[in-house]
Amino acid sequence: MRYLGGKAKIGKAIAAVIAPNGRPYYEPFCGALGVMRHIGYGVAADSDPEMIALWKAVQNGWQPPRDVSREEYHRVKTDLSAPPELRAFVKHACSFGGKEWGGYESVSHTAPDGRVYLFAEGARNEIAKAARRTRAVEFVCADYRALAIPDGAVVYCDPPYSGTTAMKGGAFDSAEFWAWAEALSQRCDVFVSEYSAPDGWREVWARQRGGGVHQHNAQKARSVERLFVRNRGAERGAELKGTDAIPHTARGLGLDDVAAQVAPMPVISSLRHDVVLSAAVPRHAPEAGTVRCAVCGHHWLPLAGCDVAAARADMHERGCGWCVGHLSASQLETFQLCPRKWGLAKIDGIREPESTAQRDGTAYHTVAEAYLATGRIDHSGKYGEWLSAAVPHLPTPPVPPDTIEQWFCFEPAEGGRFRGRVDLWLPGMILDHKTCADFKWAKTSDELATGIQSVLYAHAHLRKRPPGDSVLLRWVYARKRGASASIKVEATITKEQASDVFRRVHMPLARAIEIARAAETGNDLPPNPRACSAYGGCFYAAAGHCKLTATERTKALMTQGNTSTMAQNPDDLMNEIEKALAAPKGRIAKPKPATTVNRPKPAEEPAPEPATAPAPEPDADDEEAELLAQLAAKRAAKAAAAKAAEEALARAKAAAEAKIAAGTAAERVTVEPFDAIDAQCWIAVVAQSGDVALADSTVAALRLRRGV
Repeated sequence: MRYLGGKAKIGKAIAAVIAPNGRPYYEPFCGALGVMRHIGYGVAADSDPEMIALWKAVQNGWQPPRDVSREEYHRVKTDLSAPPELRAFVKHACSFGGKEWGGYESVSHTAPDGRVYLFAEGARNEIAKAARRTRAVEFVCADYRALAIPDGAVVYCDPPYSGTTAMKGGAFDSAEFWAWAEALSQRCDVFVSEYSAPDGWREVWARQRGGGVHQHNAQKARSVERLFVRNRGAERGAELKGTDAIPHTARGLGLDDVAAQVAPMPVISSLRHDVVLSAAVPRHAPEAGTVRCAVCGHHWLPLAGCDVAAARADMHERGCGWCVGHLSASQLETFQLCPRKWGLAKIDGIREPESTAQRDGTAYHTVAEAYLATGRIDHSGKYGEWLSAAVPHLPTPPVPPDTIEQWFCFEPAEGGRFRGRVDLWLPGMILDHKTCADFKWAKTSDELATGIQSVLYAHAHLRKRPPGDSVLLRWVYARKRGASASIKVEATITKEQASDVFRRVHMPLARAIEIARAAETGNDLPPNPRACSAYGGCFYAAAGHCKLTATERTKALMTQGNTSTMAQNPDDLMNEIEKALAAPKGRIAKPKPATTVNRPKPAEEPAPEPATAPAPEPDADDEEAELLAQLAAKRAAKAAAAKAAEEALARAKAAAEAKIAAGTAAERVTVEPFDAIDAQCWIAVVAQSGDVALADSTVAALRLRRGV
């Protein structure tokens, strides 16, 4: 819900940086749970007893009201005996800017169709989401100085910012808070959200955001949210900063971009939280006992009790907690196809089950890697047969081991972070293994020169090379169906060409994804109904995770087979994302106010007719039922038309045969039955145009061409 200084839009990003990973977690200024809701456990404290009462009541099943009138707002404000949870909800959710009793405000937006979006309704929905994610949270009403925080805990503080509007409790003593946080950082890892911090605190994250309610307009320029940390690991990293760090480079893969940065990393773990908890160490500064990430080259110091072997294997296969936020080619392609599909996977964390094609691809890659490394092919299964057909297009084994399944990771100066894993990385050539059911699905040379994956690989290869240099892209396709066969598709791309496509396509997509990360759930992002049937059908739509509206579902049914992307222009896609995120979440339908026009009064006024009550506006379920009924009626009409056409054709055939038998036909004609080809053509024309006459004439023309 709205809360002055809340972190609803950036809480997910902050939680990803904090990453307590099972360690004791404390929030002394929990507020509206902007960050805690993404952590899911720990102690949430606040000095406002009404806010704590609100969250405890929600844990026990209490639900806020859907709407609060102006009279109700002022009654609750003056009635100190009102339930504390209700007072907490009203004083923030229904107040201007989320400021405590900052003035009544109920309507956030009125749509052109008359629908009115209410702040209370939206806050009620957000509180329900937060309640589901914070069942394991303990709520405590206490001042931050009175909390008993154990050693080794992770603490996130979001105090009132220095120089901003003070809360009702009075001015906040920032100097006293920083002194308390400094002392706490000697035994805990302390993160603080602020615009600035005293010396000794290190900034680990920042994001531009809109200005809030400030005391002075000049302060609105300070709209960059920053996260600072001070912990024992950071201090140890600062000590190592002056030592002889060994820069890590990886054959021009872009890792040298960050090799010179010896700043300590934040406390963060590998992707498997049950495997390793790593303390902060300098980037690319090897140290005895550290685990190196195979993706980005960062080194991590395992804590006591960590399974180092499992951590090393995990970081080699998937990367570490720092580079996991980098964008891969598959993420960019999925986002361009359907932003909602990307959001359900990356924001909601719903993993799509592995398909048969994906399993085949993984197994084929394993066999191909073994062949390139040893020169031997495993013929025990079908994958060896596929690879045998592809051998003429592969380099002669063995190839250097450090060129197989090679990671790259880089951060362009324009922003964004990218990574990828290349099947075979040779000097001047990038090779990728592909499997397909039919070669018609293989990319062309032109598509290879402009594709998201191929250009990302080429740009990573050429970005440190001199101008005019080029790289050969070779995609080797193995056919899975029928007789084993293979083709290769090649394209040579220069550094300038790769940079141009990367600037026009990849960078706008990366910026759009950065905006989309602020979404609360994947369903807040716009869908692409045209992609619901792409690649065998969308798992998220079939499983009910994607909450398509009735109109979107109907559009998906009517556009099956059209797998075009969400927007051809990445800038248009960014606008769609911003528009979707700007739309309020809670809404309630109200009738449009009637407009009155001043007209001259007639001489004799007729008797007024009794006013009829306005018809209730149909809800979403009624709208969906109506659309589905229309679709069913349209299908029934097509079926009836098809049946009538077949009957007419049968009558024409019988009449022609009768004329031939009687010898009255002007000339002999060949009559053939209305076969499957004719039927498919007729149905396709009707489905596209709805014109039965056009379908009849089209089929007649096709039959005439065949001599029928």
